[in-house]
Amino acid sequence: MRFRMILTALAVCAVTACASAQDAPRPDKPGEKAGPEKTTDKEEGKAGDENKGKEDAGDAEEKPAPNDTVARHKRLLKDISDVIGTVTVSEADVKSWLDHRADFEKAMLADEDFGAKRAVSLKQAFDHALTSEVYTAWAKGENLNAEDWLRKSLRIKVLNYRLRALKEAPEQREALKAKLEKIEGEKQNLSTGEYENAKAAIADTQDLLTKLETYVKTLPEPSEPEKKALETHADELK
Repeated sequence: MRFRMILTALAVCAVTACASAQDAPRPDKPGEKAGPEKTTDKEEGKAGDENKGKEDAGDAEEKPAPNDTVARHKRLLKDISDVIGTVTVSEADVKSWLDHRADFEKAMLADEDFGAKRAVSLKQAFDHALTSEVYTAWAKGENLNAEDWLRKSLRIKVLNYRLRALKEAPEQREALKAKLEKIEGEKQNLSTGEYENAKAAIADTQDLLTKLETYVKTLPEPSEPEKKALETHADELK
Protein backbone atom coordinates (compact mmCIF):
# COMPACT_ATOMS: atom_id res chain seq x y z
CA MET A 1 0.00 0.00 0.00
CA ARG A 2 1.49 3.29 -1.13
CA PHE A 3 -0.39 6.32 0.25
CA ARG A 4 1.76 8.93 -1.54
CA MET A 5 1.62 7.12 -4.89
CA ILE A 6 -2.18 6.91 -4.81
CA LEU A 7 -2.64 10.63 -4.33
CA THR A 8 0.13 11.60 -6.76
CA ALA A 9 -1.47 9.52 -9.51
CA LEU A 10 -4.87 11.10 -8.90
CA ALA A 11 -3.48 14.64 -8.92
CA VAL A 12 -1.28 14.32 -12.01
CA CYS A 13 -4.24 14.90 -14.34
CA ALA A 14 -4.52 18.44 -12.98
CA VAL A 15 -0.94 19.22 -13.96
CA THR A 16 -1.49 17.58 -17.36
CA ALA A 17 -4.42 19.91 -17.93
CA CYS A 18 -2.08 22.91 -17.63
CA ALA A 19 0.27 21.55 -20.27
CA SER A 20 -2.56 20.49 -22.58
CA ALA A 21 -3.34 24.09 -23.47
CA GLN A 22 -0.18 24.22 -25.59
CA ASP A 23 -1.32 21.20 -27.63
CA ALA A 24 -4.98 22.15 -27.93
CA PRO A 25 -6.35 22.69 -31.49
CA ARG A 26 -6.42 26.34 -32.55
CA PRO A 27 -8.70 28.08 -35.11
CA ASP A 28 -7.37 28.07 -38.65
CA LYS A 29 -8.17 31.74 -39.06
CA PRO A 30 -8.15 34.67 -36.63
CA GLY A 31 -11.52 34.96 -34.95
CA GLU A 32 -12.70 31.63 -36.31
CA LYS A 33 -13.80 29.05 -33.80
CA ALA A 34 -12.46 25.56 -34.17
CA GLY A 35 -15.27 23.15 -34.90
CA PRO A 36 -15.69 19.44 -35.39
CA GLU A 37 -14.42 17.89 -38.60
CA LYS A 38 -17.02 17.48 -41.30
CA THR A 39 -18.05 13.96 -42.15
CA THR A 40 -19.79 12.52 -45.17
CA ASP A 41 -23.25 10.98 -44.94
CA LYS A 42 -21.64 7.61 -45.47
CA GLU A 43 -19.21 8.11 -42.58
CA GLU A 44 -21.95 9.35 -40.31
CA GLY A 45 -24.07 6.33 -41.12
CA LYS A 46 -21.20 3.98 -40.38
CA ALA A 47 -20.45 5.73 -37.08
CA GLY A 48 -24.12 5.54 -36.18
CA ASP A 49 -24.20 1.81 -36.78
CA GLU A 50 -21.07 1.32 -34.66
CA ASN A 51 -22.46 3.44 -31.82
CA LYS A 52 -25.74 1.56 -31.92
CA GLY A 53 -23.85 -1.70 -31.60
CA LYS A 54 -22.01 -0.38 -28.57
CA GLU A 55 -25.25 0.83 -26.99
CA ASP A 56 -26.88 -2.54 -27.55
CA ALA A 57 -23.91 -4.25 -25.93
CA GLY A 58 -24.14 -1.84 -23.01
CA ASP A 59 -27.77 -2.75 -22.45
CA ALA A 60 -26.85 -6.42 -22.18
CA GLU A 61 -23.89 -5.87 -19.86
CA GLU A 62 -23.95 -3.80 -16.68
CA LYS A 63 -21.38 -1.03 -16.63
CA PRO A 64 -18.63 -1.42 -14.01
CA ALA A 65 -18.87 0.78 -10.95
CA PRO A 66 -16.40 3.69 -10.81
CA ASN A 67 -13.18 3.02 -8.94
CA ASP A 68 -13.53 4.02 -5.29
CA THR A 69 -10.14 4.17 -3.65
CA VAL A 70 -11.43 4.43 -0.09
CA ALA A 71 -13.85 1.53 -0.58
CA ARG A 72 -11.03 -0.56 -2.06
CA HIS A 73 -8.85 0.11 0.98
CA LYS A 74 -11.70 -0.77 3.33
CA ARG A 75 -12.27 -4.02 1.46
CA LEU A 76 -8.55 -4.86 1.46
CA LEU A 77 -8.25 -4.29 5.21
CA LYS A 78 -11.69 -5.53 6.29
CA ASP A 79 -11.54 -7.52 9.54
CA ILE A 80 -7.76 -7.10 9.67
CA SER A 81 -8.03 -6.41 13.41
CA ASP A 82 -9.17 -10.02 13.84
CA VAL A 83 -5.81 -11.08 12.41
CA ILE A 84 -3.38 -8.62 13.99
CA GLY A 85 -5.22 -7.60 17.17
CA THR A 86 -4.00 -10.60 19.14
CA VAL A 87 -0.28 -9.89 18.75
CA THR A 88 2.21 -7.11 19.34
CA VAL A 89 5.52 -6.63 17.55
CA SER A 90 9.01 -5.88 18.77
CA GLU A 91 12.06 -4.64 16.92
CA ALA A 92 13.15 -8.26 16.61
CA ASP A 93 9.88 -9.01 14.78
CA VAL A 94 10.46 -6.08 12.44
CA LYS A 95 13.96 -7.36 11.69
CA SER A 96 12.58 -10.86 11.10
CA TRP A 97 10.09 -9.49 8.58
CA LEU A 98 12.80 -7.53 6.79
CA ASP A 99 15.18 -10.51 6.78
CA HIS A 100 12.60 -12.93 5.36
CA ARG A 101 10.44 -10.61 3.26
CA ALA A 102 12.12 -11.21 -0.11
CA ASP A 103 12.25 -14.99 0.34
CA PHE A 104 8.63 -15.06 1.50
CA GLU A 105 7.44 -13.14 -1.56
CA LYS A 106 9.48 -15.37 -3.86
CA ALA A 107 8.17 -18.57 -2.28
CA MET A 108 4.53 -17.45 -2.44
CA LEU A 109 4.73 -16.91 -6.19
CA ALA A 110 4.14 -20.65 -6.38
CA ASP A 111 0.72 -20.18 -4.73
CA GLU A 112 -1.45 -18.30 -7.24
CA ASP A 113 -4.49 -18.38 -4.96
CA PHE A 114 -2.57 -16.48 -2.29
CA GLY A 115 -1.71 -13.69 -4.71
CA ALA A 116 -5.27 -13.43 -5.94
CA LYS A 117 -6.71 -13.29 -2.42
CA ARG A 118 -4.12 -10.78 -1.21
CA ALA A 119 -5.18 -8.37 -3.94
CA VAL A 120 -8.72 -8.42 -2.52
CA SER A 121 -8.44 -9.01 1.24
CA LEU A 122 -5.44 -9.40 3.54
CA LYS A 123 -7.54 -11.47 5.94
CA GLN A 124 -8.54 -13.85 3.17
CA ALA A 125 -4.90 -14.14 2.17
CA PHE A 126 -3.93 -14.84 5.78
CA ASP A 127 -6.57 -17.53 6.22
CA HIS A 128 -5.51 -19.14 2.96
CA ALA A 129 -1.80 -19.06 3.78
CA LEU A 130 -2.27 -20.99 7.01
CA THR A 131 -3.60 -23.93 4.98
CA SER A 132 -1.23 -23.45 2.07
CA GLU A 133 1.35 -26.19 1.65
CA VAL A 134 3.59 -23.65 -0.05
CA TYR A 135 3.58 -21.27 2.90
CA THR A 136 3.71 -23.83 5.71
CA ALA A 137 6.60 -25.65 4.02
CA TRP A 138 8.46 -22.37 3.56
CA ALA A 139 7.93 -21.30 7.17
CA LYS A 140 9.08 -24.70 8.43
CA GLY A 141 12.20 -24.48 6.29
CA GLU A 142 12.98 -21.07 7.83
CA ASN A 143 12.32 -22.35 11.39
CA LEU A 144 9.45 -19.89 11.80
CA ASN A 145 6.16 -20.29 13.62
CA ALA A 146 3.94 -20.04 10.55
CA GLU A 147 0.89 -18.43 12.16
CA ASP A 148 2.70 -16.15 14.60
CA TRP A 149 5.17 -14.86 12.00
CA LEU A 150 2.47 -14.10 9.46
CA ARG A 151 0.23 -12.35 12.01
CA LYS A 152 3.12 -10.17 13.15
CA SER A 153 4.23 -9.48 9.59
CA LEU A 154 0.75 -8.26 8.68
CA ARG A 155 0.63 -6.14 11.82
CA ILE A 156 3.93 -4.56 10.82
CA LYS A 157 2.58 -3.74 7.35
CA VAL A 158 -0.68 -2.24 8.62
CA LEU A 159 0.89 -0.23 11.43
CA ASN A 160 3.59 1.07 9.10
CA TYR A 161 0.96 2.07 6.55
CA ARG A 162 -0.94 3.98 9.23
CA LEU A 163 2.17 5.80 10.46
CA ARG A 164 3.35 6.73 6.98
CA ALA A 165 -0.07 7.83 5.77
CA LEU A 166 -0.64 10.18 8.70
CA LYS A 167 2.88 11.55 8.36
CA GLU A 168 2.58 12.13 4.62
CA ALA A 169 -0.92 13.65 4.61
CA PRO A 170 0.26 17.19 5.53
CA GLU A 171 3.02 16.93 2.90
CA GLN A 172 0.43 15.93 0.31
CA ARG A 173 -1.76 18.91 1.22
CA GLU A 174 1.18 21.23 0.63
CA ALA A 175 1.89 19.53 -2.72
CA LEU A 176 -1.73 19.96 -3.78
CA LYS A 177 -1.64 23.59 -2.72
CA ALA A 178 1.44 24.11 -4.93
CA LYS A 179 -0.30 22.42 -7.87
CA LEU A 180 -3.32 24.66 -7.42
CA GLU A 181 -1.07 27.74 -7.41
CA LYS A 182 0.53 26.49 -10.64
CA ILE A 183 -2.89 26.14 -12.24
CA GLU A 184 -3.78 29.68 -11.21
CA GLY A 185 -0.50 30.88 -12.70
CA GLU A 186 -1.30 29.16 -16.01
CA LYS A 187 -4.90 30.37 -16.08
CA GLN A 188 -4.32 32.79 -18.95
CA ASN A 189 -3.06 29.93 -21.14
CA LEU A 190 -6.01 27.65 -20.42
CA SER A 191 -9.49 27.52 -21.82
CA THR A 192 -12.32 27.85 -19.34
CA GLY A 193 -12.93 24.11 -19.53
CA GLU A 194 -9.27 23.21 -18.98
CA TYR A 195 -9.04 25.58 -16.03
CA GLU A 196 -12.19 24.29 -14.36
CA ASN A 197 -11.24 20.64 -14.99
CA ALA A 198 -7.79 21.15 -13.50
CA LYS A 199 -9.21 22.81 -10.39
CA ALA A 200 -11.82 20.07 -10.05
CA ALA A 201 -9.11 17.40 -10.23
CA ILE A 202 -7.25 19.06 -7.37
CA ALA A 203 -10.44 19.43 -5.34
CA ASP A 204 -11.29 15.76 -5.88
CA THR A 205 -7.82 14.72 -4.74
CA GLN A 206 -8.05 16.93 -1.65
CA ASP A 207 -11.38 15.32 -0.84
CA LEU A 208 -9.89 11.86 -1.31
CA LEU A 209 -6.97 12.76 0.94
CA THR A 210 -9.37 13.77 3.71
CA LYS A 211 -11.40 10.56 3.33
CA LEU A 212 -8.31 8.35 3.30
CA GLU A 213 -6.84 10.09 6.32
CA THR A 214 -10.12 9.66 8.21
CA TYR A 215 -10.20 5.97 7.34
CA VAL A 216 -6.54 5.36 8.20
CA LYS A 217 -7.19 6.68 11.71
CA THR A 218 -9.62 3.80 12.25
CA LEU A 219 -6.85 1.22 11.72
CA PRO A 220 -5.10 -0.35 14.73
CA GLU A 221 -2.75 2.10 16.42
CA PRO A 222 0.78 1.06 17.38
CA SER A 223 1.91 1.09 20.98
CA GLU A 224 4.86 3.34 21.81
CA PRO A 225 7.39 0.46 21.65
CA GLU A 226 5.91 -0.67 18.32
CA LYS A 227 6.03 2.87 16.96
CA LYS A 228 9.66 3.22 17.99
CA ALA A 229 10.60 -0.09 16.35
CA LEU A 230 8.86 0.87 13.11
CA GLU A 231 10.36 4.34 13.03
CA THR A 232 13.84 2.89 13.62
CA HIS A 233 13.48 0.87 10.42
CA ALA A 234 11.29 3.32 8.49
CA ASP A 235 13.58 3.54 5.47
CA GLU A 236 13.85 -0.25 5.15
CA LEU A 237 10.08 -0.66 5.45
CA LYS A 238 9.27 1.63 2.52
